[in-house]
Amino acid sequence: MDEGMAASARYHGTSRSLGFALLALIACARSTAETTAPSEPPAAEFSVDEKRERVENYLNGLVEQSRLRGRVLIRGPDFEMDWSSGPSLDVIPLGSLTKQFTAVAILQLVAEGALQLDGPIAPYLPHAGPVGDATFRQLLSHRSGLPPEIPDEFAPTRRDLYKVAEAAADASLRSEPGTEHLYSNFGYSLLAHVVEEVSGQPWCERLASALFQPAGMSNTSCCDRARKSVSVGHTLGPAGDLMPQPNPDFPALAGAGDVCGSAEDLINWTHVLSADSLLPAEFRTQMRTRQAADHPYGMGVFVSSFGDRKLIQHTGALPGLRTLYLHYPEDGVTIILLSDLAPVPLAEVEEVLSSIVFQSSYVAPSPISLTTEPMSPELDSRLSGNYHLAGDPSQTILIEATESSLVILDDGVRSELQKLEGEQVLLIVETKETISYTLPAEGPVRELVYHTVEGWNAPFVRLDSPSQ
Repeated sequence: MDEGMAASARYHGTSRSLGFALLALIACARSTAETTAPSEPPAAEFSVDEKRERVENYLNGLVEQSRLRGRVLIRGPDFEMDWSSGPSLDVIPLGSLTKQFTAVAILQLVAEGALQLDGPIAPYLPHAGPVGDATFRQLLSHRSGLPPEIPDEFAPTRRDLYKVAEAAADASLRSEPGTEHLYSNFGYSLLAHVVEEVSGQPWCERLASALFQPAGMSNTSCCDRARKSVSVGHTLGPAGDLMPQPNPDFPALAGAGDVCGSAEDLINWTHVLSADSLLPAEFRTQMRTRQAADHPYGMGVFVSSFGDRKLIQHTGALPGLRTLYLHYPEDGVTIILLSDLAPVPLAEVEEVLSSIVFQSSYVAPSPISLTTEPMSPELDSRLSGNYHLAGDPSQTILIEATESSLVILDDGVRSELQKLEGEQVLLIVETKETISYTLPAEGPVRELVYHTVEGWNAPFVRLDSPSQ
């Protein structure tokens, strides 16, 4: 599949994520690639008005395509902009943007001498288990070996994060601590437990007193589903109507995705954190440094680049909600996106807005027309089967042929598949996402790549593949 077709999944409709595995994939968007910018600037610099017009045209185009509804706030020494569409998002669940707050809460305790960054987690578990040898640095950088989510048999609540510690002590590790990156909400909830144990304060009270109040973040706190002012997420229904999505059980996401806040508060957070009033400079530097050569994660944030500019970044994904945090520390530029409509092409947004702000050449993306062709019984047969997410056999999809069509069964939802004309690519009719496949000389298809509208690619392999 060529690059244009591979990118086509960014330009369409709504998205039904493949459970929390793909939400984690969205949240760790910068797992492998860097954003590149042309080395040569355009011949003529943009004026402030031209920058503003370019940003507005791009974001308004996303609104017209039903790929964004929310707010974008840009702050820098030479350019500021506040754009919005739809209702005011005064307070919105931030998803995995929460992780940088958790990282600072832990690093504050390290700075106070209450924790050792390279010390084991074992003393804070109810009994020693495989994860006990993992260090706080490894937990903060997603290298503890813990699986992505807490097992279903445990039901942690904000009032009892001790259950998270019990689950961690009994958990089977996916890899030895420190050996590989595995994005883990579970690990960050365990860090929230440690904050409670060491500080002597409940998790949410500690965040408020040690982080949010000193930073002047008056609209930021642990999420409360009872607060009417907290935005809920939306997806698009078959007729293009907005479908509200229930907010998750926020206490069960403590430390990993349980904070609600505003765009202004995220700007305040960046200013205060950069001024060393929340965290000594040496620990902020470690937080914003890659913790392993093979992955761009620091502690609570991704550490990447746009061209030759250092970029501190994270995304957040909850049902019907998307958030994006971009901070260029050496340029003093911060870009915040909050949307109560999913999906949003977050990778594309990052590249386009950064290009405009820094006056790099770019080609504004445009929708791609997708033309389908009839399926054949022989192709239906070769595609049919069970596939699992590479690296996570628990996340599966089923493709099967019915009397009238080829369908995909994903998390209990059945959707029709159609073949794109002239390509080894399937279109998911309901979501307008795409699945590319490699057709072997003979026999069934062994590998698929699920292209999400957000702009990331999830590889799947057939369950009975000899290589597995």
